[in-house]
Amino acid sequence: MCCRLRLDLRELRKKTGGFFGSGESTGSVGVVTINMPRIAYLSATKDDFYKRLNKMMDIAARSLKIKREVITKLLNEGLYPYTKR
Repeated sequence: MCCRLRLDLRELRKKTGGFFGSGESTGSVGVVTINMPRIAYLSATKDDFYKRLNKMMDIAARSLKIKREVITKLLNEGLYPYTKR
């Protein structure tokens, strides 16, 4: 899971009854690492760097969206029985 995920603790307490309850709308499906030094190494100009970075961020976002869809599908099919409420 994501160690940099930011949660509003006041909202978390309202939804779960405490800091250690597992709220429905908390957490992340995964983390994607973008190799920024490689992008910089391959880029000839600042504009090229940002173009490459934008492309990689799009790929990262699409991959997490696909992962979320697969997990949701499997959850709906009952393949994660311990997470059902």
